[in-house]
Amino acid sequence: MAKLPSEAPILFDVECDSSTIKKRKDGSYKLVMEDVDRVHWETDEAESEEGYYTAKKYADNYYGEEAGVSAYETFTLADGTKKKCKFTITDVKYNKKSNKLIYEITPKNNKQADKITGIESDTQTVIAASSSDGTRFRPGWMPDGERRNLNGEYLSNADLSNADLSNADLSFADLSDADLRGADLRNAGLRFADLIAADLSDADLREADLIGADLIAADLSFADLSDADLSGARNVITSKNPKSAKWDGTTCPDGSMNVDYQPCSGDQLTPLTPTAPDPLPGQSPVADPLADPF
Repeated sequence: MAKLPSEAPILFDVECDSSTIKKRKDGSYKLVMEDVDRVHWETDEAESEEGYYTAKKYADNYYGEEAGVSAYETFTLADGTKKKCKFTITDVKYNKKSNKLIYEITPKNNKQADKITGIESDTQTVIAASSSDGTRFRPGWMPDGERRNLNGEYLSNADLSNADLSNADLSFADLSDADLRGADLRNAGLRFADLIAADLSDADLREADLIGADLIAADLSFADLSDADLSGARNVITSKNPKSAKWDGTTCPDGSMNVDYQPCSGDQLTPLTPTAPDPLPGQSPVADPLADPF
């Protein structure tokens, strides 16, 4: 079985012999897929990779209560009629005893709700369900990332919530849109990391090395930035909720220290030009991303 990579967003498609959609009394829907043998995955990139997961591993690793994965499903009814419904998957569980995948789904709009209502009591003979967007994937090493070498890793849109990434090397990592809520990033190396739109709320960033990191629209709600080094960090001015974060002995983008537990502000947010870190053994030297190329 091919190993699912952590370097790219993942698309899934699931097939089963039969399924049902049921509408609960509270108006919510669940989709039950029976006898799912395995789940096909494919990376969404130019040179895509593909492989298969067991239904259990798929459910355990790639959904959560706030996943919100866009999906569609093609139903082949008993009379041969095909219908296609679009919805959002918010959770999926695997029942080993009955070999069923049970999805929590929400119709995309009223039109899709009408379609689903029209087939909710029917039994389908063939089903194919696919995620139309890259899912928020959860690396296999989660939640234990302590001291892990993730230098330059592609972790965009990853679910890293509550991960132990203390002392991990995340230099040059792509963490754009990543969910890092509540993550332990104490003394983590985040030099030149891409943290664009990353959710760092409640993250512990004490003594973290954020030199040269890009923080466009990063959510800093209640993050602990005590003794963190943001020298040369870019676009901190665009970060969300910096006033709720803890600033204590924090080095600002211009190299100065924050004042009286207040966030870096004014000229302190103008980044100095840091020097790119030395390459790890066996790596080629990395060009300074802020240097003039001419």
